[in-house]
Amino acid sequence: MTALAGGWVSAIASDPALLAVVLLALGLLLTTTLMLLGTLLLSRHHERRARRAARVRQQWMPRLLGMLTGADDDPETTLPRLARRDMPALVSLCNALQDTVRGVSRESLQLLAQRLGLIPELRSWLRRGDAGRQLDALTCLGQLRIDAAWPDIQSLMDQDNTVLSLTAARALVNIDAPRGVPEILQRLQRADWSESRVTALLKEVPANTLIRMLQQNLLTSEARAMSAPALRKLIRITNSLQPHQVEPLLQLARERFPDDAELRSTICACADGPQWLAYLRTATTDEYWPVRVQAVRRLGRIGEPADRIVLAARLEDPVWWVRYRAAQALLGLPDAQRQALQIMARVHDSQRVREILAHALAEVR
Repeated sequence: MTALAGGWVSAIASDPALLAVVLLALGLLLTTTLMLLGTLLLSRHHERRARRAARVRQQWMPRLLGMLTGADDDPETTLPRLARRDMPALVSLCNALQDTVRGVSRESLQLLAQRLGLIPELRSWLRRGDAGRQLDALTCLGQLRIDAAWPDIQSLMDQDNTVLSLTAARALVNIDAPRGVPEILQRLQRADWSESRVTALLKEVPANTLIRMLQQNLLTSEARAMSAPALRKLIRITNSLQPHQVEPLLQLARERFPDDAELRSTICACADGPQWLAYLRTATTDEYWPVRVQAVRRLGRIGEPADRIVLAARLEDPVWWVRYRAAQALLGLPDAQRQALQIMARVHDSQRVREILAHALAEVR
């Protein structure tokens, strides 16, 4: 047998191609074995972590619910033991419960966090943790309204990670809305902060606080130096949340950026009141067709019967959407003469006018 083995070894050693095949096979075998061992170890690690998380939930769920509902607010009560490695599970549980149980006092939870030494741990996550830990820490610190963490949270608002920066903004608003809202308004130039996300964030601010902050923001030099895209975003957000506060922003946009077509379109979409009628009438002939669309739409809502002539002229606009919105606007004007429009739809010289009026009339039958 020894001689046979020696023969195989000799044969392999003398044949480079066979030696390469054998070494490759051994390498694959070793790699596969290591992958299996790694998978096994990782699986056991996840199982242990899941068991620890379940134990934390079992021990802490009743206590946290009692604190949130006021049934257990004794600051001297004995607490279950909590290892440092179990803090992430407790923070996740605390965040989930606070999102579920709203409108309750946070004082008992603040005392609990202090007793457990959780605040320094959460702040260390903000500075050195991975993204998941940072998000959990931001949510928890914001919900607990930990003012001491403000500098750490504020520094994350300028991170490239969109979710992380918006979560930091939300945390600041939760801690102190009057201080947090200006921080958000100063960063509206961020393209990744969409209008819908910022609007959803500012919806959490009490209405009177938001109104005051918007009014104060307009008086700052930073606001008056705001870029056109940021101002456009602020106008749309304000019009969505507090439409009666948008007028000064519209005036600012008209003064500072008269040549910005997208801002002109935004002004037309948000303009309200007779002071804007002259602007809207002029905008119906704007060279940028989205401006014409918004102008005729708005005239249909706030225009006067005399604007029928202005809108009728746009029924022959080269852009279908302008013609369509003009036809709708004519039907929406005060004292709209539906019968006259029906006649025009049948006998007008222009096929464009006949077709668009017939289309609009058919929609309101």
